[in-house]
Amino acid sequence: MMKIYLLIISTVVALTATISAYFLFNDPSFHVEATSENSVDVVDINVSDYKFVSEGGQNKVLFTKKNIEKQVFYDEKPLTSIALSPSQSKVGFFYRPNVKITEEASLIIFDMQERTLQEVYRTTFASWDVTGKIHWLSDDYIFFLRHCGTACQGITLLSLESGKTIHAVLSYPSFSSQSKKTHFKDWFGKKFIMIGLVEDIKSTTENNLNYLVFAMKDYEGNSLGQKRFLFTGSALEEVE
Repeated sequence: MMKIYLLIISTVVALTATISAYFLFNDPSFHVEATSENSVDVVDINVSDYKFVSEGGQNKVLFTKKNIEKQVFYDEKPLTSIALSPSQSKVGFFYRPNVKITEEASLIIFDMQERTLQEVYRTTFASWDVTGKIHWLSDDYIFFLRHCGTACQGITLLSLESGKTIHAVLSYPSFSSQSKKTHFKDWFGKKFIMIGLVEDIKSTTENNLNYLVFAMKDYEGNSLGQKRFLFTGSALEEVE
């Protein structure tokens, strides 16, 4: 029974990522035309107004102020994900540069002080390479989720300085004979073992220190708290 349960968990993890990726780049909302009435250009949003920016359903980025909701666009194409850097000086966002090519996605960094835009990442296999939202780890690194196969989750780390990407992997047990633990091989080759399953992945900045944070749960869905890792740029250090 436990073997079947674990296989179901693995299948659900993979299926959820696949469905998310499908809607991320194949949603009909991508064909909505940008007009002044229903949209706002990302470069026209002031940093003080980012509190009104949210990621809505169907992977839309929305700007809602004074009860008026508009979809956020770039180059007349809708954004699918957005995040403000810890210093609030940069914005990273994913969008689909060509609505006729569903598997193409581009990550742009908008420097709000210099008023410059730079493409730092592009994929032509978006349903595999990009399955989650953008997260910042300092102002110099971004990470997002990707596929890696059955019973695992990939995490791509992108250096804005070099433009290079490296991948981390979360591996889950597939059989009842295996320990009920998650194995985490980070971006630098170090391995960690965590009790339970990873429910959510995010980042946070506290006192100018940047952390990768896993929300953990047991096999019945009960919270096991968080696992936090200090990100130094060249290593992850587990902290209590």
